Amino acid sequence: MSLDDEVLVDEHGRDPARVDTPFDVDIEHLAQAIESLSPIRQALIIGFYFEGKESRELGKLYGMRHTNVSCQLHRARKRIRRWLLNRDEVFLD
Repeated sequence: MSLDDEVLVDEHGRDPARVDTPFDVDIEHLAQAIESLSPIRQALIIGFYFEGKESRELGKLYGMRHTNVSCQLHRARKRIRRWLLNRDEVFLD
């Protein structure tokens, strides 16, 4: 069996290229959704979810109140969700 034929799984037996969401999204679509965000929202999403930083830490890093960071993260998640739900319609044009 070559490495190309091998199915990679994480320590929980899940494919790391898949993201557990209600709409079963792959990493590529998630990356596209994140890229559709403004630069500050991209940075906040990456810092919070991929680098494990807390909202207070991100606030200090970007000169924002942690409550504003939380608000921006909420808006970013909402936009990502909307982008992922509508991606089929977007690509049909």
